[in-house]
Amino acid sequence: MDSGTAGDAEQDRDRGHDDRIPVTVVSGYLGAGKTTLVNRLLRNPGGREIAVVVNDMGEVNIDAELVAREAGEDGVIDLANGCICCRLQDDLVTEVDRLAERRSFDYLLVEASGISEPVPIARAFVEGTEESDVDPTERFRLDTTVSVVDAYGFWKEFDAGASLPADHDPERPLADVLVEGIEFCDVLLLNKCDLVPAETLDEIEGFVRELGPRARLHRTTHSDVDPGAVLGTGRFDFEAAMR
Repeated sequence: MDSGTAGDAEQDRDRGHDDRIPVTVVSGYLGAGKTTLVNRLLRNPGGREIAVVVNDMGEVNIDAELVAREAGEDGVIDLANGCICCRLQDDLVTEVDRLAERRSFDYLLVEASGISEPVPIARAFVEGTEESDVDPTERFRLDTTVSVVDAYGFWKEFDAGASLPADHDPERPLADVLVEGIEFCDVLLLNKCDLVPAETLDEIEGFVRELGPRARLHRTTHSDVDPGAVLGTGRFDFEAAMR
């Protein structure tokens, strides 16, 4: 279900002709449905040829194995055992540039780890990194940042009906990750909606819209969404997102 406003399409920025490869970054806490979304997009890319970056913190990168079944080994970059929002930032910009040199594709999809902060990842694509001499803006443009939110997990974490935390609480890292992902994203998938009562889901959506008023929101089950809702939207605006 798409609950965006009627005027959203007209508000998308007209980028004109830009032959750089557009990028969608998918963030979300562990188990929210990121890999399910990525695999859906690989099966139905809307006519696009997609390459994928998977960032997983586990010793065995299950996400990359799942994605590779759909994309093929030569279309997947596996950045494991580190986080692309901090330690692996340089690897991220270097590897995507290398991938673009050896393989033809017209869209890049980045699946961040469950603990990644979206702001540093976006900054790496917009500004590059200090340690790498690669300028990612020569080949790539950040098109869309997507946050996948587990509606059921959100309900349990915040005890829907209670006030959301005004400040980040170091004792509640899950809350921190959820809130930052919602605040920064261009598109938000409120996923696993089938696990939450309808009246509670309306409450959760109200909280989420308060945190991320600029995001286009879709209610989903099993991350089922039209590819055009998360690919090629042209919605990314770094300055607006930071505000």
